Amino acid sequence: MKIHTLFTNESRTVNKDGKQFLVVPGVPVQEQVMNTYLLPSIEIEKQLLAWNGTPVSIRHAQENGGSVKVPNPDVPIIGYFYNTKWDPATKRMLGEYWIDEGQALQYPDGQTIVNAIKNGQILETSTAYWADEDMAGGTFNGRKYKTVHRNLKPDHIAIFPDDQSGACSVHDGCGVNRNMKHNCDQCIHKNYESIPEYEEGYLPTAMLIGYAMNKGSRTKEEMDSMRSMVKEHGITKPVWVQCNGSYKILDGNHRVYLAEEFGIEQIPVRTVNTQLENVDTEAVYRKWLHEQDQGYLK
Repeated sequence: MKIHTLFTNESRTVNKDGKQFLVVPGVPVQEQVMNTYLLPSIEIEKQLLAWNGTPVSIRHAQENGGSVKVPNPDVPIIGYFYNTKWDPATKRMLGEYWIDEGQALQYPDGQTIVNAIKNGQILETSTAYWADEDMAGGTFNGRKYKTVHRNLKPDHIAIFPDDQSGACSVHDGCGVNRNMKHNCDQCIHKNYESIPEYEEGYLPTAMLIGYAMNKGSRTKEEMDSMRSMVKEHGITKPVWVQCNGSYKILDGNHRVYLAEEFGIEQIPVRTVNTQLENVDTEAVYRKWLHEQDQGYLK
């Protein structure tokens, strides 16, 4: 079986109105529990067009109620979000970030963002909007929420130049430099051309991304050091995965995160069950392939 690259960079440069824009696909938000509230797909979809032209900022505004829609926002505005689309299969809002390169490059964090996009990295984002709160709690996909957000009024989308995560994080399936080939939530990968064939002691990065829910509290300096090591040596330390009907990463969320960032297709793993007894890695891989209904499992 030929192994294909799972991740692609689809950014492009567009000259418009005398400015150069770096245009890159992304997923700002999707149906999920974020913090303590549920954002239902129906509320995102019915306000879809309202997100066209939403300002893109470096981090979130702190003043004026956190809004950037004021004469002098306290954060740089480096572009806008356009061409919004709704993907009913994944219940995600898709679109394009139009980054004004001249504006972004005036700021050190803007330079980091532009360089990261051009290098094919996926960046964390966070949406900011006004909403009505429906005081109806419950559980969605195993996560509890206290309220439901309705009647969204978009304000801005923040891009983070470092390891800070948004409420809808990269591991959830959001972020800049994502497209339909980056649909990694809950490890449903029917949109991929192929999944790497089994290599002894390894599992596909694509399989693990959706289960890397907690990246812990690494500092920017620690993450930069890890990036340098991964860039030079790849992922060498095994990720611990618990496999007992479902999958859970016990140790190695940062390694999975960086493997996705660098397009590393397979990661060394140790697989155990709930009693922390060893599980056959190849059996885990083949069970997962069957769950994906890829059609080429023999």
